[in-house]
Amino acid sequence: MKRATCVLLCLLVACTLSADKVILHSGGKVEGRVTFDGKQAIIKQQNGKEVKVAVTDIKEVVLEERRSEVATQKRAVADDVRRLLDAARKARKKYPDCEFVLLLDWGRYEVREDGSRVYTYHGAWLLNRPKALRLASRALWFEPGRSEVKVLLARTILPDGTVVEVPKSAFCVTEPSYSANFYDYGKILTFSFPAAKVGSIIELRYRSVNFRPYDKKIFYEAWFFGGKEPVLFSHYEVVVPAKQKICWYTKGGKVSEQVLPGRDRFKVVWEYRDWQGVHEEVRMPPVSELVPRVFVSPFKPGDWAYINNWYARRLKANMKVTDFVRETAQKIVGDAKTAEEKVARIYHWVQRNVEYLSSKVSVMSGLCGHPAEVTLRRHRGDCIDKAVLAATLLNAVGIHAYPVGVLTNDSGLPDVKLPNFIGNHAILEVRLNGKKLILDPTSTDYRFPTRWSASHNTYIHNPITGELYMADLPKPEQNAYIQNIVVVLRADQSAFLERTITPTGGEEAGWRWWIRTRKKEELQQWLESLANAYSPASKIAAFETSDLNNLAEPLKVTIKVDVSSYGTRAGNFLIIRLPNLYYRFPEAATQKRKYDIWYDTTYCEQHTITIHLPKQYEVYHLPPPVSIKTPFVEYEASYKAGENCVVFKDKFRRLVRIVPAKDYSVYREALQKIAAYAQLRVFLRRKK
Repeated sequence: MKRATCVLLCLLVACTLSADKVILHSGGKVEGRVTFDGKQAIIKQQNGKEVKVAVTDIKEVVLEERRSEVATQKRAVADDVRRLLDAARKARKKYPDCEFVLLLDWGRYEVREDGSRVYTYHGAWLLNRPKALRLASRALWFEPGRSEVKVLLARTILPDGTVVEVPKSAFCVTEPSYSANFYDYGKILTFSFPAAKVGSIIELRYRSVNFRPYDKKIFYEAWFFGGKEPVLFSHYEVVVPAKQKICWYTKGGKVSEQVLPGRDRFKVVWEYRDWQGVHEEVRMPPVSELVPRVFVSPFKPGDWAYINNWYARRLKANMKVTDFVRETAQKIVGDAKTAEEKVARIYHWVQRNVEYLSSKVSVMSGLCGHPAEVTLRRHRGDCIDKAVLAATLLNAVGIHAYPVGVLTNDSGLPDVKLPNFIGNHAILEVRLNGKKLILDPTSTDYRFPTRWSASHNTYIHNPITGELYMADLPKPEQNAYIQNIVVVLRADQSAFLERTITPTGGEEAGWRWWIRTRKKEELQQWLESLANAYSPASKIAAFETSDLNNLAEPLKVTIKVDVSSYGTRAGNFLIIRLPNLYYRFPEAATQKRKYDIWYDTTYCEQHTITIHLPKQYEVYHLPPPVSIKTPFVEYEASYKAGENCVVFKDKFRRLVRIVPAKDYSVYREALQKIAAYAQLRVFLRRKK
């Protein structure tokens, strides 16, 4: 269904269609010349007025230049159109609730004798739900001077067999869409399918030619025979010169395979029929992990030498320790004595002093970044730029470090069998005390030695050293949400509450970033909502944090609240639910699951809650202690009655990142017990 690099679906940038009539779902119509901007049609009428209509409100666009042809096609439906209509009728009946059904999914990748590459794609989509109308706006990327793209067929097929082709005037070449932090290179060919509506089919066939590949010996193809929505027929073929050796393997399902050797070329065809789509579950694996797929490379499994050399040469060229880099590195580490201190200071400095901004001019800067000194002077760069800079600064002070590639664990597990440019992210590997330490300077709020959890328990590729290995999975305590809460309960049932939060790892980074980036008004609203969650009319008495901009100092957040009313009175009893103690597990809501549960990392949560009682009350009942241990999660909790107080302590530890579906019942039972225990109440009784 998809190649590793295929079609971009994005908003249309203004392009013009010659149109006579826009017919609306409401039954109305607007006549004039139409311009689509992706979300709406702008119709310029003969009187000069402009009418704007949302794309979702349009039933059909009748093109003046195609009226006679449309009429002919209504009378005699072509065989290829009839086949698609037949497939659509069956698909609509079988998958009535799906957003769309991919009726035809056909791809071909060819390596020519001269090293150029040709990719041809042919797809047909049944638009089954209003949301699918987004597919009617398309964009195809190319790089002038290196590649070109040509649309061979683009048309809408209405349920009655009427065919409306995309007119030539609809195609526009524009710059890629930019965001505040991302600038891409190349051009995009944009267009929109006219008359697309629910129940219609859009069909597209195009060819992309890369006539100047960056390296003629390197290519890597990944094709997925399905996605979230159903696919009736998916076909992929790779064609290479007869003398070219290729390796491949399939994964995730039974894919038919046909090897077709020839005198001049070698061809392999894979096909898969009737992919039924994916039923979504909370915290399920990425869809790419669930669908049948094939991977193709000219390199033998395990033979990374050529790619590593290609990659390493370019990375090293960007990692030159110039005088400016060395002087800056010395200023950053200052009086740091140990290697750990030096790494920490450079790690924190790059996070905070190099703004994330992706500015790419070629695949080279995309893979290998810019020279370290360039990034250092600009104080801007993306993940690979920041990784290259951090590694170079560390090298400048005598610490071995490397930029490394990683596929973030929310994107699935990478193919590590066939050599390729692994990953969608670049991070940092540091050699410290004889061990590898993985850091991620792309972030802004992670304290040494923690990093963004997306690189936990996934493969790391270091092309400079030639190593490929699984990244560590930190202990739960390294990603912890820790609360110490003291409640002073008064005789009138009001209370004073002091809540101290000391998170670690990703939890700490998240809290630090969130508080640091809030406007004063937003922070005030958040605090008010916290106070009112205890009881209406409660007030924030104080809010304090450690220095949010000092990454060398652990984060500490203190919130003090005057609580208007605490607990529920029932005769001589006061029933108390402990504050800020709740565990929610939406991933365990259903009795059964089809897929594994995927988290980004391990997790720990701890509470120490002390409730000081007024002299008028005594402890009547406390829940018994609990201990739950499984291979996936552990939980310990207990209540103790002290002198005029109740002390509660617990510790939740999720030990794994992935829980297999076969173990779901055991895991779910443990989570349900934990959630239920947190709901138990403390009973106080008024003294006689």
